Amino acid sequence: MSPSPSSPSSPSGGDQATAAEEDVAAAGGGCEHAQDSPSGGDGCACDEFRMYAFKVRACTRGRGHDWTSCPFAHAGEKARRRDPRLFRYSGSACQEYRREGSCPRGDACGFAHGVFECWLHPDRYRTMPCRDGRACCRKVCFFAHSPASSAFPVK
Repeated sequence: MSPSPSSPSSPSGGDQATAAEEDVAAAGGGCEHAQDSPSGGDGCACDEFRMYAFKVRACTRGRGHDWTSCPFAHAGEKARRRDPRLFRYSGSACQEYRREGSCPRGDACGFAHGVFECWLHPDRYRTMPCRDGRACCRKVCFFAHSPASSAFPVK
C-alpha cells in the first residue's frame, strides 16, 4: 500500500479520545453507535465503520497524534488496510506477508496482509465468539460479544 502524503509522519501523544472523535466527525464517518464501544467512544465502534473505514481512510489531521487511538490510516503504519470493497482479497492470511512482513504482489494480492485485514474483513468480522464475551474491554475487538452482535450464531 502506498502511504498518504498528507498523513503525519510520526505518532505523538495528545488528547487521544477527543482527537479520534474529531477525526471521525471531520471525515463524515461519525456513527450513532460510537458511545456503545467498551472504551467509551473510541471514535466509531459500529460494524460498518470497522469493516470498511477503520485504518482504511487516510487521517486528515495536520498535527501529530497517537496513531493507536486514531481510527484512520497513517503513512508507514502497519495497521493500515485496503478497502475490501475496492480490492478483491479474502480474509485468509497471505503466507508470504506472514513470513516476510511484505508481499511482492502488494495491493493486487488476493489474501489479507496483517491481522487487521484478516479479522476486519467482512467475511470474518464477528464470525467467532469473543472469549471475554460482554466483559471484553478491548478497544477494537474482531469477535462477537453476544448472539445479536454475531454474523453467525454464537454457541
